Amino acid sequence: KKYITIDGVRVKKTRPDLVKHFVKVFCKSLTKYDDFFEQYHAQIDALGLSDDPSLLLDSRTYENILHASDYVLWNQWRQLRYYNIPEHDFDELLSTISLEEYDNLEISSLKIFRDYPELMQQYDIRDEYELHNLLKKIWTNGNVGVNFKRNPTIEIGTVDRNDQVLSLLLQYAPISGEDFAEHYEKAYGIKASTVLANYMEAFNPYYFNGIY
Repeated sequence: KKYITIDGVRVKKTRPDLVKHFVKVFCKSLTKYDDFFEQYHAQIDALGLSDDPSLLLDSRTYENILHASDYVLWNQWRQLRYYNIPEHDFDELLSTISLEEYDNLEISSLKIFRDYPELMQQYDIRDEYELHNLLKKIWTNGNVGVNFKRNPTIEIGTVDRNDQVLSLLLQYAPISGEDFAEHYEKAYGIKASTVLANYMEAFNPYYFNGIY
C-alpha cells in the first residue's frame, strides 16, 4: 500500500520519491522548472493521488529543495536536468581541474569547461553552468577557500578583481578594450561582453581613443 507502480516501476508514495522518479522521467534533457512542476501535478492527478496534499508541491519551496538535491543539475533560466551525483566517482575530475591552482583568482567555470573537453564529455557535463552547479555540490576541500558565486563565477582564495584585471592589462597594453576582453575571457573564462560591461570602469582614466 505504500508503493505505486508507474510504467512498470514501483515508486514509494512519498513526495521525495515521486519527485525523483518524475525528474528522472521528464528531465533527461534541460527542462524548465515550471514545466516540470506542471508535468508532476498532471501525473499525480492521472494516478489518482491528487487528493493527498502531502504529495503536492509548493512551487518556490520545492524549487529550493531541488536546488540542494543530489540528482539534479541546474542551468540558466531555472532549467534543470536529471543527473545522479552519487553514481559517479569525481576523484579524477577534481584532481584534474585542480581548483587550488587558481589561488587568489576569480574565474568562470567556462574556463575549466573549455580546458578539459574530454573530461567534460566523460562525466556528461554539458556546459559551464552545469559544471558550476556540480562543483558547488561536490566540493569538500575545506582547506582551500572556494566561493561559488553567481553561476558560473568561482572565487578561489582572496580575490581583488581590479588587481587581476590590471595584472593582465599590463601584459598587453596598449590594447583595445575589445581585444583585451578577449584575452581576459581566454585567461579566466569570464565572457568578453561581461568584462567590457562590468570589469573596466576603474580603468577609464587610462582609456583614450579606444585604447588602454
